[in-house]
Amino acid sequence: TFTCGTLGMLGARILQCSRALVCGPVQSLLSYNLYKTSCSIFAKGIPSAAKVNVIPGPCGVRFMARKKRDELDGIEDPYLEHRQNIEKAKAHIDEHLKPNMTEDEVNELIEQAYNQNIPEPPHWSQVDKYYDDLVAKAKQERVRRIVEKAAAYAARRRMPSIDALGRSYSTGKRKTSVARVWVTEGNGTVVVNKTNMVDYFGRLALREEIYQPLQVTGKPLSFNVWCTVKGGGLTGQAGAVKLGVARALQAFGFRKDLKKFKLLTQDDRQVERKKPGREKARRSFQWVKR
Repeated sequence: TFTCGTLGMLGARILQCSRALVCGPVQSLLSYNLYKTSCSIFAKGIPSAAKVNVIPGPCGVRFMARKKRDELDGIEDPYLEHRQNIEKAKAHIDEHLKPNMTEDEVNELIEQAYNQNIPEPPHWSQVDKYYDDLVAKAKQERVRRIVEKAAAYAARRRMPSIDALGRSYSTGKRKTSVARVWVTEGNGTVVVNKTNMVDYFGRLALREEIYQPLQVTGKPLSFNVWCTVKGGGLTGQAGAVKLGVARALQAFGFRKDLKKFKLLTQDDRQVERKKPGREKARRSFQWVKR
């Protein structure tokens, strides 16, 4: 804090200390606004013993109530060193200021305090580089937030929900097979195309594949599965049902466990097409010498 009697003369010096962070065209406007502020303070007849807080910032100085400034003391101040230099300059002025000094002597005292305590502002090229770095960092941060928001929105759209009947619906695909799966709490019954799973999938390996997501939950016999599947063969259909069950179980709070075992990742591999001049995709015709 300092007395209002030196506010008008010291204002321009304080602005020079912080103008390094301000673009050139803005400096004249800041100087004019600071001059208007100091003039308005004197016009209101504030006594010289009144105390005013001057806060340096990236766009010059600003006036802040002491109470609000005390609330922000707990926040890390990036202009702490800058603020300390200004406090030293003000202390130097308060120490050497005398009532009978002329205007030239006061200006000389301010110049001396400025030169001793406030370092020279950086070159304009450094200021431009600093400004460009800030703009680049702000742009990267803005892009990162947009990407995170889009990813979160996509995850929410993919997340199934439990309907009024307690069912969670999802779809699964594997090769050319597509399965529509409903999962609800029950006793472990799995029905595929209105047929019991044991009758539909005769091979034990296919039945175990379908039960993998249920086993990850730790209670495989606590859910009933009802699904319709079409296209492809039994292997592709079993993979489609497996993915649909894993996706539907997310609604019951098992997403982290399912993702840990990579059961939510779709297997996009397809049968490679036959090529002309080949018996299959890669196999050549049998060579006959004669």
